[in-house]
Amino acid sequence: MIQTFEYSSLYYLNQWLSYDRGYCLALSGTNQKEKLSALKSAGGFYRVARNVPTAFDEKIGIERYQPVLDIIDNLSIDQFEKDPVKKILEIEIETEISSRYGDRGVLSLTTKFFWLKFKSPILIYDS
Repeated sequence: MIQTFEYSSLYYLNQWLSYDRGYCLALSGTNQKEKLSALKSAGGFYRVARNVPTAFDEKIGIERYQPVLDIIDNLSIDQFEKDPVKKILEIEIETEISSRYGDRGVLSLTTKFFWLKFKSPILIYDS
């Protein structure tokens, strides 16, 4: 089956309506439990949860993704308007998240979660 532009457009519209919109709404709100729930669901949906072992959060008695939320919750879109890729590396956000999870590579997770929090101008890195 050849996937047409129309098919792909509808597929991603459905994904937005079914998943991403809810994640984005939760991450733009103020309820910490909803934000953590959104990160947990998105981490599973986008298959990036495996990059951040539970040994560094749940298994030491803190909520899943709390270290990630502590980092990204304090950031604003203004920090990313000029050059988002450079800014992610310049302020070492990916490195900071990685260091909290055993120095794992988390660039894909970081950019996916940033997109859910800020949307534009964030670009998602995915190998």
